[in-house]
Amino acid sequence: MLGKITLKIEGVNIANTLNEIKDKYNITHIKRVHSTNTILVVPANNYSKLFDYFRLKCYNINIIQFSPFLRLELFVKKYIFQIITLVLCTLVLCTLSNMVLGVKFLGDMQYNMQISDVLKQNNVYGKFKSSIDVNSLELKIVQAIPQISLINISKNGCYLVVNYTLKTQPTQIKPLTSGPLTANKSGVVSKLFVTSGTPLVSVNSYVTKGQVLVANYFIDKDGNNVPCNARAEVYVFNWQSATVKFCEDTIQYVPTGNKVVYSYISFLNKTITGKQPNILYSNYTTTTQQKNLTYFGLPLKIVYTTYEETQPQKVHTAFKAQQESLKMQAKEEVLNKIGMQEILEEKYTISYVGDVYFVTYYAKTENLIT
Repeated sequence: MLGKITLKIEGVNIANTLNEIKDKYNITHIKRVHSTNTILVVPANNYSKLFDYFRLKCYNINIIQFSPFLRLELFVKKYIFQIITLVLCTLVLCTLSNMVLGVKFLGDMQYNMQISDVLKQNNVYGKFKSSIDVNSLELKIVQAIPQISLINISKNGCYLVVNYTLKTQPTQIKPLTSGPLTANKSGVVSKLFVTSGTPLVSVNSYVTKGQVLVANYFIDKDGNNVPCNARAEVYVFNWQSATVKFCEDTIQYVPTGNKVVYSYISFLNKTITGKQPNILYSNYTTTTQQKNLTYFGLPLKIVYTTYEETQPQKVHTAFKAQQESLKMQAKEEVLNKIGMQEILEEKYTISYVGDVYFVTYYAKTENLIT
């Protein structure tokens, strides 16, 4: 039973109506409040029929009190579609969450496609998680892909989570050299890191190419030399330099205006007419022009060569006007030598003999010499 519900009926001549229906609808309590107002108590399961009946008779009916069960019944009737949809969605979600719909990979990514193929062959997609034997899957994957050393498959939501690691190749141990470490270039020692062996130089020592830096032995507590492999990193400071020469007075050859033009006809780049002129100029420049001739389709050309007389002339250029350009030129030469090395310090020197100037750029760098 859903309990009882208390109703208030508003209308006239209601007594006769109540006498007709009180047994039919099991009305247990009737109380007349006013000539037009009557309070009824009826079972909740008869409420909807009674409500329709009084509405049909054009009476006003109001609910005064009803049980929680009836409230629930009314709520369910009002939102029955939404409730059914929610229940179905919940069932579908619970079902899908217990099925394998995809795979997530952790760790190495190299063999994901091969592992996916093994899982497809075993038809894990769309199965309930409880029906999948992960231990058997792990064994099959390792057998199919021998490069995998360890694999772990877990179930998380609607996914299988695969975490695997690859076999590591045995490390090839390189034989250690037994000789001492020597310098491959000269410089002043800036840093010295000795792993094994006995250092024979120290920081700020000047070393030359081929000099022994670290001996291949160590001294034990008794003062004996015990052989070992010499391993160390030794850095030195180096100065790289480049010099650019500049002369203030130079000789340039300028045209005088005198010219001689010589022409000839060539066939397949061979001269067939014309003769070499007699050039009386001591200094001259030459320019050549060609023009195609079209006679019966033959590849003929006429070639004009102009000889223009020049004479030497002294030209003076002040060093100060070219000084910065010369510095940049010397620096570029050094940068081409050292590449991407960091420049720790730089400087310029300028010297001259007569009207000839020498611009030198120096760059200090640090280099590993072992």
